[in-house]
Amino acid sequence: MMPVDGGDKDVSRFQKVAVVVLNWNDIKDTCECIDSIRNLDYPNFETVVVDNASTDGSQQVIRERFQEVTLIENSTNLGFSGGFNKGIKAAIDRGAAYILCLNNDTILDRMFLRELMEVADGECDVGALCPMEYDYSQKNKIMYAGGSIGFIRSKNRGLGEVDKGQYGQVEETMMLCGAAMVLKSEAAVKTGGFDIDYFFDWEDKDLAIRLSRGGFRLLFVPRAKLWHKGRQSSQGVVTPLRVYFSLRNGILFARKNYSATKAVAFMLIFPVQSSLFAVARSRNLKSTMASIAMAIIWHLNRQRLPDDPTMVETLRRL
Repeated sequence: MMPVDGGDKDVSRFQKVAVVVLNWNDIKDTCECIDSIRNLDYPNFETVVVDNASTDGSQQVIRERFQEVTLIENSTNLGFSGGFNKGIKAAIDRGAAYILCLNNDTILDRMFLRELMEVADGECDVGALCPMEYDYSQKNKIMYAGGSIGFIRSKNRGLGEVDKGQYGQVEETMMLCGAAMVLKSEAAVKTGGFDIDYFFDWEDKDLAIRLSRGGFRLLFVPRAKLWHKGRQSSQGVVTPLRVYFSLRNGILFARKNYSATKAVAFMLIFPVQSSLFAVARSRNLKSTMASIAMAIIWHLNRQRLPDDPTMVETLRRL
């Protein structure tokens, strides 16, 4: 990557950052994301794109249009967790001190990385840093300004609010921003990165818990800004794919991170609450109910279900 020259002659004074972007059959968003990365005002970074076995010709487009990018081509879809873990390993092998894990449907402010790294350089015990996340379609509407992980529900602070400077301070946060997070390489190694059992959804909350338990602080950096396209096209309607992984992984999170008593209490509340939410927003009740049933079956006897990449394709056809 050829970073924007911000007048910094001695690049070695700046920690090396690897920007890892995950792509899966979404080359248009990925190209727009990489274009914004190219404009970053930070003198020491490189870009790694991990492609999760796309079938839309993404790989060829990336090779031809972005020759400075390191492209990792997975032979199968490894999901969010497995895909980013491949990128994290490559980044560490290439000497990166920090790794920015970035959703491909995001657009970065020019000063994004510099603002994050200025904070990171002054905080030796920080394991991860997260930016201010805005809605791409409503540029000043907040999607994430830090957050908390509750017993049943997690909360994105500031969600839906217009930014009037009310979250203008660097602060500790319990919850990471799933759209973008900077991980210190040391922290990624110590925690093992993302837990591949999740495939996608809830993995960011699980990593936040493990980083905190490992003695690392998590920081929200408001002056680092991005715009996230997110689920703007879904208009609040849930899909079988999201219903399945949200319910399955919510239960998995409780099993992995809660005490036995707390996990039992969670499982008495969350599946019912989550299922009612999904049914209320479903356009196809039959497929939604099938997704809910399969999420429960996964915990009772996961061998009865196909592996995650196959399940993704099955659910997309419902």
